[in-house]
Amino acid sequence: MIEPVLDGRCAIGVVGSWALIPPQLTHEVLLSVRVYMVVSPKHPLASRRGRIPTRVLAEHVKISHIDPNDMTGLFVASRPKYPKIWRLSHLGAKAGFPARGLGFRKHAPAYHRAELASGALIEITSDHAPPGGHVIDMVAIYRTDSPPGPAGRWFIDRLKQAQAPPLKRELSPPQPVSVAAKVAGRRPSIR
Repeated sequence: MIEPVLDGRCAIGVVGSWALIPPQLTHEVLLSVRVYMVVSPKHPLASRRGRIPTRVLAEHVKISHIDPNDMTGLFVASRPKYPKIWRLSHLGAKAGFPARGLGFRKHAPAYHRAELASGALIEITSDHAPPGGHVIDMVAIYRTDSPPGPAGRWFIDRLKQAQAPPLKRELSPPQPVSVAAKVAGRRPSIR
């Protein structure tokens, strides 16, 4: 969603806090979502107990989403923690691969309750995850030089009002990351 907003095809976009937001865009937090790592019960990581070290996770394939419109390469270059990443642009494929034993991924439990309840997916915990899982923010973005008009402002305000109360972060909250730091490739601590 960043490129269509930057080039003016869209007035407002919604992206996750993992996105590298360029300095020409303003962002406002809309809602927070807790995410967990999951695998198939047939996956080798499923037999591990407790917190799994990052070095062990790095031996396995991580399933990740990539926006096919992101031609900057910044998103891809910012993920050195896991050298074996399959980047999929189709969200359905991203959701289906781990349930079939192909890799591990992060997901929000609200979207896959049935798979968790049936045992098709199980939760695993990395050594770098805060208690209760990582929290990501979904943010509205718009060009700083072209802020939303009355209808756009109404839309953003309604999205903010529709959310549940902000999630309590169980560790100290992530420190604010400047847009310049994001563009330079520094990652927020939600990962």
